[in-house]
Amino acid sequence: MRERPTLVWLDTSLLGRLIPLIRCLLPETRVICAFQNVETELIRQRLVSGQLHYLPAWSATWLNERRSARESDITLALHATDGDLIARRYGRAVDRIFPIIVTEPRASKPTPDAEPDAGDPYVLFVGSAFPPNLEALEFISRDITPALRRFRVVAVGNGLDRWASRQHHPKLEVRGFVDDLAALYRNAAAVIAPIYSGGGMKVKIAEALMHGKSVIASPFAAIGFEGCAATSVRLAHSVEAFAAQIEGLGGECYSASARADYDRLFSRTAGLGQVGEILALLDAKTCSG
Repeated sequence: MRERPTLVWLDTSLLGRLIPLIRCLLPETRVICAFQNVETELIRQRLVSGQLHYLPAWSATWLNERRSARESDITLALHATDGDLIARRYGRAVDRIFPIIVTEPRASKPTPDAEPDAGDPYVLFVGSAFPPNLEALEFISRDITPALRRFRVVAVGNGLDRWASRQHHPKLEVRGFVDDLAALYRNAAAVIAPIYSGGGMKVKIAEALMHGKSVIASPFAAIGFEGCAATSVRLAHSVEAFAAQIEGLGGECYSASARADYDRLFSRTAGLGQVGEILALLDAKTCSG
């Protein structure tokens, strides 16, 4: 091999098949595997929902994940829930929790289509036309917006505009792709995340915290954000709880606690610090081994 790295970082558990090859060609090389999801769990969810065409992928996914979990020198999970599932399913505890890291975009000039329409104050929902997000949008339209009086919901994301014609309530405004979300974040009273399926961590929650926005989230969406202040990520267990939390928002759009949680847990600086700790753990395991 032309390159002879001393460390290989696998950013998905689906590459477990490469580990024996790495061991053969580069016996001194150490392997870190970061589980972005428990992929077999996502397939299980799809099979339960009737998407049986995912069945052929189960065996290959299980074999790759098992190898990633058992044969990597260091295994990482996004949050403790995934870590517990990996330990039960593959018989090895993860070495460390390494949550998502969101880097701040370069400042850009606001574009006219990013400016919110005049009207009632609003909360923001951000997500592309991915099945869990579409389920959330249906829930917002059917259940949450009819319960709102002072607020409306602005939903934005790539592909959502194709869903706009199906919206069922005048207090829901659905948009598609927007070049610059900064203005929509800046003027939103909060961000909502009524998501109940999928895997990993919800990147849009971390992005909301980056913009200094508190988030009203379902318990499922909030997995991995347990270290945030209660004023930053607020749990809502029902339609009534979502509506009450939204209607209870004050006039202040910026949350200092949300931004502080982003800086402490999900920023580039926080990520670099955690990578340093992971490498130190790898060195310690190498020396002890």
